[in-house]
Amino acid sequence: MKNHRIAALLAAAAVAVSMTASPVHAKETTSQTSQTSSVTTVKSTDRYVYNKLSSAEKTFYDRLKECIQNRGKAAKVPEGMKGNSYERVISLLFYNEPQLFWFNGPVILKNGAAYPVYYELSDSDIARMQKEIDAKTAEVLKNVKKYKNTVTRVQYIHDWVITHNTMADMNEAFIKYNKTSPLWSALCSKDPLTADGYTMAMQYLCDKAGIQCLTTEGYFDFTAWGMEKDSNVAFCKVKIGNAWYNSVPSMDEDIGTTLPFAPDYVSHAYSCVPDEWLGIYNVDYTTYHYDDGSSAYIKLVDTPACKYKSMDYFVVNKKYFSTKENVQKYIKNETKKFIKSGKKQTNIQFRFSKPAFKTYGDFYNAAGKAIADVDSDIVFDLYGSTDNTPISAGQEVWISISQPGL
Repeated sequence: MKNHRIAALLAAAAVAVSMTASPVHAKETTSQTSQTSSVTTVKSTDRYVYNKLSSAEKTFYDRLKECIQNRGKAAKVPEGMKGNSYERVISLLFYNEPQLFWFNGPVILKNGAAYPVYYELSDSDIARMQKEIDAKTAEVLKNVKKYKNTVTRVQYIHDWVITHNTMADMNEAFIKYNKTSPLWSALCSKDPLTADGYTMAMQYLCDKAGIQCLTTEGYFDFTAWGMEKDSNVAFCKVKIGNAWYNSVPSMDEDIGTTLPFAPDYVSHAYSCVPDEWLGIYNVDYTTYHYDDGSSAYIKLVDTPACKYKSMDYFVVNKKYFSTKENVQKYIKNETKKFIKSGKKQTNIQFRFSKPAFKTYGDFYNAAGKAIADVDSDIVFDLYGSTDNTPISAGQEVWISISQPGL
């Protein structure tokens, strides 16, 4: 039987998303049976994705999770597993049980048993890392509790994951990934982080904060970044009230670090957004890679549709505009605040509820006039096109403004 490998194990960190990487041979490890403590506030049986599995798949999920929890050698594969059941369970468990941070992702299926592959960590390494994870999590949750409602808590977690990490470049991701747990790296290390780490940290911190969260996958067109059109993406969905919303800190990290913006800039383009603003297609599907170079396009489970805009960062924070007048007024006010603050550089971001301007060129000219009306010496830079590209409803906009000579 082929050695099975979880999709998106290695992230191409040139863009801040979890994408399927080249297959890697999964090597069988020696048995490690020590019990490791890693408590999460969410039971597997309470997870949305778990309850979408078949009876046989749930049994396999439980057995594999218990094996990994104890750092055991193998889990018995139950009868009744059909089609891509193995791949489905392994993919979902890898992302939705981030507390199992010593699990590397690959699983070898052989002779009716599943052999998970672990990072090369000793018992003392894991104990130390767990202690560090617990301490950092407690610190984050102390601040999370200061916020009164779920949406602001989700936004805080989203921002924390971004501001406390730096995205690794392509070479760093491939060299370091199999040596370092992405969850531990996201919470406790200052080393550059692979994209999977952003997703896992979001899932883990939401779990700990009692916020219902799930991780699924889809595809994104990254040709603008010089990458493949159909690139695999892992991302989170969070439940706020009775509705679900997409949250993708890894993609916001890419925006915030690759554009000429102020160091303290945090993008919220993908913070609690509906499906129509996400840009990810073929949601709940993934490309699963095998060690012989082949791959399979598989269905995971049906996750909830994200239909509403009401918890989007821009809507909640009243940065959601439909008229030219409101846009120009907001830009002027933000420019005045910037001058008064004494900062050398800051950022302005908002979203169009309706296309107040026909094209980016029209908006660029209007933004420049609004800023010049306050202070003609202020320098500004608009992310995106400045030509006749049309602006659509829901489009987010980023402007960097700075003092002259910066």
